[in-house]
Amino acid sequence: DWDKWDHDPRIVKSVDEVTKKLTACPWWKKDLRILDFGCGTGKLLEALVSNGASEGVGMDVEDGMLRVFQKKIDEGRYQVPVKSIKLTAGDGKDLDEHHVQYDLVTTTF
Repeated sequence: DWDKWDHDPRIVKSVDEVTKKLTACPWWKKDLRILDFGCGTGKLLEALVSNGASEGVGMDVEDGMLRVFQKKIDEGRYQVPVKSIKLTAGDGKDLDEHHVQYDLVTTTF
């Protein structure tokens, strides 16, 4: 059940640590565009957008995880502006075709 993923204490601790480290970097700014490759249910991307990133794109090959991520946004369980996060299914092979630049690319597993 992917919905329980975000409540795993190891996941919560890891996301908190990564978020603190990234947002403490001197290059962190409020208008970052982030690609979270392998975003899963979105815990890290939601945390980064909540801490000031202007746009987040979540990509994952697992449709079930993306559905949970979207459901959490729709239900207001993730406190981010809906327009600031875009979800896409895929493995990244076609990223070059989109000609989109990101300031930060994250991946966790």
